[in-house]
Amino acid sequence: MCKQGLEPGDTTSICCGAPNYLAPEIIRGEECGFSLDWWTLGVLLYEMMVGESPFRFVKSSDNPDQNANKNLLEVILERTIHLPPYLSIKAATVLKSFLNRDPVERVGCCPQRGFADVQGHPFFQNLNWEMMERKQVVPPFKPNMSGGIGLDNFDPQFADEPVQLTPDDNDIVRKTDGCEFAGFEYINRPTMYEEEWV
Repeated sequence: MCKQGLEPGDTTSICCGAPNYLAPEIIRGEECGFSLDWWTLGVLLYEMMVGESPFRFVKSSDNPDQNANKNLLEVILERTIHLPPYLSIKAATVLKSFLNRDPVERVGCCPQRGFADVQGHPFFQNLNWEMMERKQVVPPFKPNMSGGIGLDNFDPQFADEPVQLTPDDNDIVRKTDGCEFAGFEYINRPTMYEEEWV
């Protein structure tokens, strides 16, 4: 999702997004701008470099579903983000720069310099931004897409597992009144209400 028409320095008030990627300023209900995008990029980079979210939390045994999001939001706002020692100094500093909870201090958030600060970070020193913009950068790894349905790049341990479809529960489908799908462009009513069409 995006909000169009924002210029550097402009702010808006929103409350949307996957909980794990919400920037602290959204959680605090503050006006925000491009700072959200840089925070989200930081979360994504962390996941790519470390292999898991920077925001691990323990679910409460009382009511795990209700407390999970609240706990996650508290972790985003308060808990120190662990940077594994195997990360390079450049990788660790770029993550710290993007995952700074203060949007004024976050890299990319200065209205006058913004993206230039991101481009100038040592982590990106070998990136040719002009070629990237023209989509001329050759990726370091290009998956083999020549065979069949494209499973060549997945570990056979997973690709060879038998397919197990979730069994349909006709009782649940019959009890559905359609409000669960309000606002969707297309609803296949014949399959939802088989008994009405028989």
